[in-house]
Amino acid sequence: MLQEAAEESDALSVGEFMSVLRGLTDAQWLRLHEIGRFHSKACGSPEEDLINEAIFRVTEGRRNCPRNVDPIAFLSETMRSISHGLRQKARRLLPIDHKTTDKNGKSVPFNPADASPTAEHALGTAETTKAIRAAILSLFSDDTVARDFAEGVMEGLDGEELRAYTGISGTAFSSMRKKFRRRVDAAYPNGWIL
Repeated sequence: MLQEAAEESDALSVGEFMSVLRGLTDAQWLRLHEIGRFHSKACGSPEEDLINEAIFRVTEGRRNCPRNVDPIAFLSETMRSISHGLRQKARRLLPIDHKTTDKNGKSVPFNPADASPTAEHALGTAETTKAIRAAILSLFSDDTVARDFAEGVMEGLDGEELRAYTGISGTAFSSMRKKFRRRVDAAYPNGWIL
């Protein structure tokens, strides 16, 4: 009986865990979303779904956060586990034996061309991305706050994440969003052309 009580006290209760979540800072939430984005790339599930599923598993009692573990690290590991499970499930769903017919009507294994980008293509994409990023940031060289806003937008931040990243809120945030759009639209009215 004493051992059971000691084991239970080694993990946060659901209420304690939710209290810890409510106490997370904006920076900690941003970090959690960055981690979610990283894991979402591996499994294709949106970052919000991974975060929500990780929290849900704690509230459902399927996962327990040890008291001596940082909650962000715990949720990160939980999202990694969920992502891994989704990838494994997707692999099991793929049929193993793909067949097609050749020009003579004979059944042959289907062997599609490798669609992954070549090293040259990846390098070209990285260079293009770098050039676009530099060009857009140069539009805001006169305003460091607007430059931070532009960096946040290019990192995929939006809404509360972007507000927390830039430290702008309310009317100033709306004004900054309009300023960003106007400058980019004026500089590239037809979009980015290589």
